Amino acid sequence: MHADNSGGMTPTELIVAQIWALELAVGEVRPDSEFFQLGGDSVLALTMLFQVGQKFGLELQPATLFEDSTLRGFCRTLDRVTGGDPAGSDAYAVSGSI
Repeated sequence: MHADNSGGMTPTELIVAQIWALELAVGEVRPDSEFFQLGGDSVLALTMLFQVGQKFGLELQPATLFEDSTLRGFCRTLDRVTGGDPAGSDAYAVSGSI
Protein backbone atom coordinates (compact mmCIF):
# COMPACT_ATOMS: atom_id res chain seq x y z
CA MET A 1 0.00 0.00 0.00
CA HIS A 2 1.47 3.29 -1.02
CA ALA A 3 0.86 6.74 -2.31
CA ASP A 4 1.73 7.16 -5.96
CA ASN A 5 3.74 10.37 -6.20
CA SER A 6 4.04 10.29 -9.98
CA GLY A 7 1.37 13.00 -10.05
CA GLY A 8 3.50 15.38 -7.98
CA MET A 9 1.69 15.11 -4.65
CA THR A 10 2.03 17.79 -2.02
CA PRO A 11 3.35 16.86 1.43
CA THR A 12 -0.23 16.92 2.75
CA GLU A 13 -1.40 14.63 -0.05
CA LEU A 14 1.39 12.16 0.65
CA ILE A 15 0.48 11.94 4.34
CA VAL A 16 -3.26 11.63 3.73
CA ALA A 17 -2.75 9.14 0.88
CA GLN A 18 -0.89 6.84 3.24
CA ILE A 19 -3.73 7.03 5.75
CA TRP A 20 -6.31 6.35 3.03
CA ALA A 21 -4.30 3.41 1.68
CA LEU A 22 -4.12 1.82 5.12
CA GLU A 23 -7.75 2.51 6.08
CA LEU A 24 -9.14 1.38 2.74
CA ALA A 25 -6.68 -1.49 2.23
CA VAL A 26 -5.87 -0.36 -1.30
CA GLY A 27 -2.56 -0.64 -3.06
CA GLU A 28 -2.43 2.82 -4.53
CA VAL A 29 -3.90 6.25 -3.87
CA ARG A 30 -3.47 8.99 -6.47
CA PRO A 31 -4.33 12.70 -6.33
CA ASP A 32 -7.55 12.12 -8.27
CA SER A 33 -8.55 9.07 -6.18
CA GLU A 34 -12.02 9.42 -4.69
CA PHE A 35 -12.46 8.14 -1.13
CA PHE A 36 -15.81 6.43 -1.69
CA GLN A 37 -14.85 4.92 -5.05
CA LEU A 38 -11.84 3.34 -3.33
CA GLY A 39 -14.25 1.50 -1.03
CA GLY A 40 -14.80 4.06 1.69
CA ASP A 41 -18.10 4.28 3.53
CA SER A 42 -19.44 6.49 6.31
CA VAL A 43 -17.84 4.45 9.09
CA LEU A 44 -14.44 4.39 7.39
CA ALA A 45 -14.82 8.11 6.68
CA LEU A 46 -15.23 8.85 10.39
CA THR A 47 -12.23 6.70 11.26
CA MET A 48 -10.13 8.34 8.56
CA LEU A 49 -11.21 11.85 9.57
CA PHE A 50 -10.21 11.11 13.16
CA GLN A 51 -6.78 9.82 12.10
CA VAL A 52 -6.12 12.74 9.76
CA GLY A 53 -7.35 15.13 12.42
CA GLN A 54 -4.95 13.63 14.96
CA LYS A 55 -2.06 13.93 12.52
CA PHE A 56 -2.80 17.57 11.68
CA GLY A 57 -4.10 18.71 15.06
CA LEU A 58 -7.59 19.41 13.72
CA GLU A 59 -11.13 18.42 14.51
CA LEU A 60 -12.51 17.42 11.13
CA GLN A 61 -16.23 17.32 10.42
CA PRO A 62 -17.68 14.79 7.95
CA ALA A 63 -18.72 17.65 5.65
CA THR A 64 -15.01 18.24 5.03
CA LEU A 65 -14.82 14.98 3.12
CA PHE A 66 -18.25 15.20 1.50
CA GLU A 67 -17.49 18.62 -0.03
CA ASP A 68 -14.72 17.10 -2.17
CA SER A 69 -13.91 13.46 -1.61
CA THR A 70 -10.94 13.32 -3.96
CA LEU A 71 -7.55 13.19 -2.30
CA ARG A 72 -6.49 16.47 -3.91
CA GLY A 73 -9.70 18.32 -3.00
CA PHE A 74 -9.77 17.05 0.58
CA CYS A 75 -6.12 18.00 1.06
CA ARG A 76 -6.69 21.43 -0.45
CA THR A 77 -9.10 22.10 2.43
CA LEU A 78 -6.53 20.88 4.96
CA ASP A 79 -3.85 23.08 3.39
CA ARG A 80 -6.06 26.16 3.71
CA VAL A 81 -6.24 25.58 7.46
CA THR A 82 -2.65 24.48 8.07
CA GLY A 83 -1.04 26.92 5.63
CA GLY A 84 0.14 23.98 3.52
CA ASP A 85 2.60 22.83 6.15
CA PRO A 86 1.51 19.49 7.64
CA ALA A 87 4.50 19.42 9.96
CA GLY A 88 3.65 22.88 11.18
CA SER A 89 0.06 22.11 12.06
CA ASP A 90 1.08 20.80 15.48
CA ALA A 91 3.17 23.89 16.07
CA TYR A 92 0.16 26.06 15.34
CA ALA A 93 -1.90 24.02 17.82
CA VAL A 94 -4.82 24.25 15.47
CA SER A 95 -7.92 23.27 17.34
CA GLY A 96 -10.59 24.70 15.09
CA SER A 97 -13.17 22.61 13.35
CA ILE A 98 -13.36 22.37 9.61
